[in-house]
Amino acid sequence: MNGKIISIFFTLLLTINTLQATARFQVKVMTPSVFEVECTTLDKNKEEFSYKILLKQPSGVADFGLDIAFPQFITLSYGSEKVELYIEPTDDIKISFTANNLLKTIDFAGEGAVNNRCWINFKRRFRKEPMSAYTPHLLSPQLDSTTVSRAKTWTANDFLTFANADKEVELDFIHQHKATIARSLYSEIWKNTIYTYDTKLYSYFLFQQMPKEEAQRIADRFFPGRGFNYADYDRNETAVFRNALKTFVHFQARLKLGDDENKDALYETIEKKITNYDRFWLEKELLLEVLNQERSYSFGRQRIEQYRKDCPFKELVKELDSKHDNYLDVTERAEAPNFKLVTAEGEVKHLSDFRGRVVFINFWASWCKPCLANFYKYANIRQQLYTEGVVLLNLSIDEQPPQYRTALSRINPMGINGQPLDMQEAKKQYSLYEIPAYYLVDKLGRLVHLSDKQGGDVAEFRKLLAE
Repeated sequence: MNGKIISIFFTLLLTINTLQATARFQVKVMTPSVFEVECTTLDKNKEEFSYKILLKQPSGVADFGLDIAFPQFITLSYGSEKVELYIEPTDDIKISFTANNLLKTIDFAGEGAVNNRCWINFKRRFRKEPMSAYTPHLLSPQLDSTTVSRAKTWTANDFLTFANADKEVELDFIHQHKATIARSLYSEIWKNTIYTYDTKLYSYFLFQQMPKEEAQRIADRFFPGRGFNYADYDRNETAVFRNALKTFVHFQARLKLGDDENKDALYETIEKKITNYDRFWLEKELLLEVLNQERSYSFGRQRIEQYRKDCPFKELVKELDSKHDNYLDVTERAEAPNFKLVTAEGEVKHLSDFRGRVVFINFWASWCKPCLANFYKYANIRQQLYTEGVVLLNLSIDEQPPQYRTALSRINPMGINGQPLDMQEAKKQYSLYEIPAYYLVDKLGRLVHLSDKQGGDVAEFRKLLAE
């Protein structure tokens, strides 16, 4: 969870008058199995605070107050279940639900009940299908399975017709409640509908394989006039808004550059189409995703340095730096971190002992199925590299020697087999947070980044051998 997190335990012996609270709550859980609920709110600086509240046993009831700085959605969690509630600073609300059936059974009374009944009914009717990340792209949007299925199989005309129909039904629902709910809640639900509609339209271009010209022709039908312009909306930082931004960037990459999977195309689109905070938030997300998925240090390193110079939002730079520390931070042809290793025969060596030769380091483990599969998958390439003079350095990070020895005897990979002498230091030096991990070291002991993370780019090895 981002932001500052504190845990405050309330008991019935603690009077709510000691809290600087304006919104009052009574929570009652029928047939409770857990005697604790958690509420996550935003303070006036929009930092997250998490409060844990103890329920009275055996009744499952708690009375408490929370400082609500402004009207906002808060998250109420019970066990593994979560629900969003809309709370105003002056609310005095009673909440009841049955354990293990939170969303379907939750009901409200008191001040704020009308707002929350409207919001929960909206969620039950239009947002009941779970969202999941569409992962093949670098900026993974959250989509429901119905939208994905339609985008993959329907014609553009059918997809647009039904997306518009979905939007109109949702807008009609909120118009019917306009007179009875808070104006700010009406605005939030309206924006939720619009951003969800935009996300649906852009998602069509995620799944349909089409040339740039065809994408432009369909876009003219989807987005009459200028099409979507995120700056036209009252920007907010909700997940549904950011989801629309992610799909918008993919759509623009396809429309203008013809490629929404290429990291350079996405980065260029963000720089050209998005401004201010949203631009830097998206750039941060893309940089971290590229590093996480592709280990493309060259792409990430160059842009991270520029990002630090350009981004005026310190919290985004701090988040990028804190997460980027999990990756090997090197420039092109920087010296490979030296370390000691012990071979399967018991001989102690240094990485620097191989200076003057091209070294292909393969970090693996007996429990890593992709690691073992790649030894077989790339057996012919490895034989070719070995014949041409590349040092194949296969280093296990197994913590249990018996498992390592058993796997080694079974697969018997070609090259020098061993383990780092100082396992923890090697993991830190080479950012071994995920394996398999592959590193190529040139004759001068400098790191070279493979274009194929599985180690299959023979042309790159040959180039280094010829240097």
